[in-house]
Amino acid sequence: MAYLRANELNGALQVYREIRRKGYKQDSFGYNMLLHALAKDEKVDQAYKVFEDMKRKLCEPDEYTYTILIRMNEKLGKSKEALALFEEILLKGCNPNSMTYNTLIEALVRSRMADKSMILFSKMVENNCRPNEFTYSLILNVLAAEVQLGRMDEVVKVSNKYMNKSIYAYLE
Repeated sequence: MAYLRANELNGALQVYREIRRKGYKQDSFGYNMLLHALAKDEKVDQAYKVFEDMKRKLCEPDEYTYTILIRMNEKLGKSKEALALFEEILLKGCNPNSMTYNTLIEALVRSRMADKSMILFSKMVENNCRPNEFTYSLILNVLAAEVQLGRMDEVVKVSNKYMNKSIYAYLE
């Protein structure tokens, strides 16, 4: 962890390999820190190897683990991979948080997938995950880019229970 805080990815990887070699068990916090550093450095193959090792070692990935990987794929323009990871979250019974939803919506927006963005936004609200200003800005951006601003009424209707004056004013 100290290596990661010092931005020393190679040192952190050496410690990780040593922990594995000695058969020690690592917790999800340690795995997530390493995954975050690998994702930030765009070391995709290594990140997926660590992710698979995490699952093999019976350390259950959580919504933060998946959010790290979804964000990595989003940054690389891999929206299909990001969607597959989201599906895996749901199959595992994890409850995605607003950061997870926003990260995936951002991936869909980058790919200009307005319909899928709206479906995911609806699912977010349906699962009682409160959209924030960032969520609304993403949806607004994709609808504007795809010349579908008429669907803003649908956004308001879907998320009515979370609407407040500042959100409503933002959308006007």
